[in-house]
Amino acid sequence: MPTSKTEGDPYGHHHRTERARLLPHAYGQPCPRCGQPMLPGQDLDLGHTNDVIHGGAGSPRRMEHAHCNRQAGQAVSAKRRKRQPINTRRW
Repeated sequence: MPTSKTEGDPYGHHHRTERARLLPHAYGQPCPRCGQPMLPGQDLDLGHTNDVIHGGAGSPRRMEHAHCNRQAGQAVSAKRRKRQPINTRRW
């Protein structure tokens, strides 16, 4: 039985089909992060409405400019790094 994620593809079938379904409706709409229009030819990502950094579970999803989505992802990574304790030893 095939898995939902293939080697070299970090996203599963559900992610790819949801992105394909939402992409045509995103063109001409404002990016939910920056407010600028999303246009054909621009890199668009399937992002999360409730960012994990703000306590959300990461869904539902929406189309966003790729650079806007990735900047938000970098902020999440930076916040996670700050939260990690210096001494991870368990007693």
